[in-house]
Amino acid sequence: MLLPVAEAEALVEPFRRVGDWSSTHGIPAHMTIAGPWPMSVSLPIEALAHLTSAIRGARYTLNTVRTLGDAICLFPADDAVALRWRADILDAVGAPDEVDEQWRIHLTVCRGANPATVGEVEQAIGRALPLSCEARGLLVAQMLGDSQVSVRPL
Repeated sequence: MLLPVAEAEALVEPFRRVGDWSSTHGIPAHMTIAGPWPMSVSLPIEALAHLTSAIRGARYTLNTVRTLGDAICLFPADDAVALRWRADILDAVGAPDEVDEQWRIHLTVCRGANPATVGEVEQAIGRALPLSCEARGLLVAQMLGDSQVSVRPL
């Protein structure tokens, strides 16, 4: 379940274009709220659409650039609201997703973090922060194969 972040699109697009595989598949700048799940898990689309309606219009702020594993990411000032959304989504799906213990709510700017790239991203993006954002809905992204992704709004 992806939360598109339209307010960050122009800011992160140059970095995502070359450093985030999801960009090449037409997936907009986003924060992953929940997922991925194994293909065997059937998503309750109607229940998830109802949760999406409750999320619409919520305000949040992205205010930090940091690394998470090998990725350079934007992080929310307060992720408590997004974590509540995540809990509600996981409850509706009824199955845990496949994230590790280091995972946090974030927007991936690019992968392949090294000191030079981190510095470049921090300089380019840092001056635009904090970034005030509004939740406009959720997307479901599904891998259809090694190089195909389906993305649909809820």
